[in-house]
Amino acid sequence: MNSCAITLIAVLTVLSPVRADEWVAIPAGFYRPLFRGEKDPREIPVRAFQLEARPVTNAQFLEFVRANPQWRRSQVRRLFADAGYLQHWAGDLDPGSDDLREQPVTNVSWFAAKACCQWKGGRLPTTAEWEFAAAAGYETADGGREPAFQRDLLRWYATPAPPVLPRVGAGRANHFGLHDLHGLIWEWTSDFNSALVTGDARGDTGLDRQLFCGAGSLGASDRANYPAFMRFGFRSSLKAGYTVHNLGFRAARGAAPVPDCCRAPLAATRATDRSLYQLASTWTNDAGREIKLGEMRGRPQVLAMFFAHCEYACPLLVNDLRKIENALPAELRGRVDFLLVSFDTARDTPAALHAYRAKMKFDAARWALLHGGEDDVRELAALLGVNYQRDARGQFAHSNIITVLNADGEIAHQQAGLNNEPQPTVQVLHKLLAP
Repeated sequence: MNSCAITLIAVLTVLSPVRADEWVAIPAGFYRPLFRGEKDPREIPVRAFQLEARPVTNAQFLEFVRANPQWRRSQVRRLFADAGYLQHWAGDLDPGSDDLREQPVTNVSWFAAKACCQWKGGRLPTTAEWEFAAAAGYETADGGREPAFQRDLLRWYATPAPPVLPRVGAGRANHFGLHDLHGLIWEWTSDFNSALVTGDARGDTGLDRQLFCGAGSLGASDRANYPAFMRFGFRSSLKAGYTVHNLGFRAARGAAPVPDCCRAPLAATRATDRSLYQLASTWTNDAGREIKLGEMRGRPQVLAMFFAHCEYACPLLVNDLRKIENALPAELRGRVDFLLVSFDTARDTPAALHAYRAKMKFDAARWALLHGGEDDVRELAALLGVNYQRDARGQFAHSNIITVLNADGEIAHQQAGLNNEPQPTVQVLHKLLAP
């Protein structure tokens, strides 16, 4: 196997150059993950899909915010984008000079990129799709076999981004007819928070057992692929609301289901600018009742994401929640709720979660267990800074993070790791419940 971490298996033909607004057909093939579980397959099938030829430009994003005022710089909610959102624009509807309009849009959050893709009739590409397409060289589907492409690749990733970005499409197209996958900007993927790594992404091949569930047992498949390590490490550092001066996106379509582009990003309930209760997602509790997160308004929530079949970290994570509950004074214990949200959308049905409740003897008055759809689970995890990844056995490697939400659904405190002392979290709850 050569140094390229992506394996492409397909009979491919070189496509002709395309316009900026065209979709390029990417054939089916295989993606070889940089990190995988010991029992996971070496290659993951990627179904045929389409990808935009170039990243979305400032001019194209302008059309999106014209049509969707809630995504204008002055109106976007802080839950969905940090203070750097579109900070390089001259105004809500003014990206700047004509040259700037043809540059890739950056300083956009994952939420904004996802909403724009849906508005365009597409979606963000998955990491597997993006890496599969980006593995192609100039002449062939396997850039690892092209010395000229590899030299350019290493030079691109070793060079800091310039203060003023070039216009999109200025570089040479790859074998598929795609421009700027390397050398211009980083790009959001739909499942960016499936990257699990601690420390330096170029050298850390293990997982901190305090931070990540041991079910993953991940190892690097190709330590020589420096650009892939760079991308992996960068994705693992992101949160959904982050905006970065050299991070943009392009849309994909086909292969994976496309969400309804008109779905509102905000729930009907009133919420503060940073409240998780703005989410429109619908969940099902272990009693089989559909609920919105906003229904939990009014009481602090101690929240963790887990899965009921976990044999490694989740029992310890739940035990940490119980330590927090037991450390609360009796007069406060009844004023705090505990919330478990499952990653396992297939096995952790409401009935399965109900059985888990009975097994763990959770107090029905204080503990809630939620099941949700895959998109909603991914969205909530992204907001909480929780990374997770399913392995071939249906187990999950995941961050171990306990989050305290205040009565309005804002993140008031987070603790990472396992076997933590409960007092720092209990002190936060004391403050939240003070008269």
